[in-house]
Amino acid sequence: MKLKRVLVVGLITIGMLFPLVTFYIERKSEPYDLTVMESLIRVSSNQSFLVVCSAPIVFIGFALILTKILDRLESEKINAFNRLVENKKLSGEIKKQKEILESILDKSPVSYIMVSKNGVVEYVNPSTKDVYGSADTLGINLFKIESLKGSEMIKSLKIACEGKVCKLKRYVHTSITDGKTRIYNIQFSPITNGRGETSALMITEDISKEVKLYEDMRRLIIDTFESMSILLDAKDKYTRQHSQNVAVIVEEIISYFELSEKEIDGIRHASKLHDIGKVGIPESILNKKGKLTEQEYALMKTHPLIGCDIVRPIDNTGLICELIVQHHERYDGTGYPNKIKGNQINPLSQMLAIADVIDALASKRSYKKPYAIKEVFKILEEGEGSQFNPEICSKIIYRLKQTGFLDEVYPKKNDDEGGMYYPTCLYVSESIRSLDGL
Repeated sequence: MKLKRVLVVGLITIGMLFPLVTFYIERKSEPYDLTVMESLIRVSSNQSFLVVCSAPIVFIGFALILTKILDRLESEKINAFNRLVENKKLSGEIKKQKEILESILDKSPVSYIMVSKNGVVEYVNPSTKDVYGSADTLGINLFKIESLKGSEMIKSLKIACEGKVCKLKRYVHTSITDGKTRIYNIQFSPITNGRGETSALMITEDISKEVKLYEDMRRLIIDTFESMSILLDAKDKYTRQHSQNVAVIVEEIISYFELSEKEIDGIRHASKLHDIGKVGIPESILNKKGKLTEQEYALMKTHPLIGCDIVRPIDNTGLICELIVQHHERYDGTGYPNKIKGNQINPLSQMLAIADVIDALASKRSYKKPYAIKEVFKILEEGEGSQFNPEICSKIIYRLKQTGFLDEVYPKKNDDEGGMYYPTCLYVSESIRSLDGL
């Protein structure tokens, strides 16, 4: 600031003194008898002197330009200093944030793995050892591991490297390090690495314990519901063991088809719980010996929906509810409760419906005697295309006839109340058979 003032004042002073000095020199060269005014007039008539007289303006201009330049330099110097201070502060903040982030990553129970677009592991946090069985994966190319090729994990990593977020829920994975099978929730997010390239950040949570706990609780609740279903059957001596008999028939039927584990699990539970909705139907209707009135039948037709409402809280896939609701639907659309038809009906529901009808026909009821197995097959054949899916029904009938399964599980047995008999499924446990004495 001082230098600028000295330079500016100096230039202005020189500019002001320059014409006076020039005039003095010019007057020295003039005759001594001329007055100052005469000398001034004489000198001012000289063009070069006029140019000299304009020097103050020139010097003042230079001073102004110099002032601007010095101001600019001073401003840039201040800005540079401020930037330096800000950078130091920012550097300190970045260092602090980095330390916090590292602390979070080190102590987090979740695994963080950064994978380059080429599949190379660039970073793993300590928890990766607990989640995946090992943290010694730096530098490993996941894309080249044979057991991972074509897996959903690798597909998701590649999607993330393209800039898209994706997730895998309840992903079952066997570790390549310790060989243990675990269940994960994984999120794949695009992230920019230190080279400005897009990599994938794989955030993994091991939920194996939670899933096991949930499944144990679900199993306990389903067992409770199945026990309720047994007690419901036991209220009427003619329908006791019905749900268990249906479950045994279903077990045989599903062996004739190629089903997924999810489908098998769903129809197994549905077979035992398909009539649990009858808990909401008055006993007077359930045990009525004569024909139901229109109002009574309308109420009876609500039991699939009631059953679905009961089971829904523990049905994590929705399949059990679907099968319970549909087990009285007919292929031609005249069933209940929703009157759906054809391919709208889940094929598993048709398998359950066939098993339900078989036990209803082959067992004694308050309103009828048990049908012979030949008659059961005949009624099933008549229902192909109307009540049942023809392809499914014909295949089941063919295999049941071929194996003789129904003759095996429905032997003739004298009824304790008289000369009539009602069949008891041989596959039902002794604990269930003891209900006969109720």
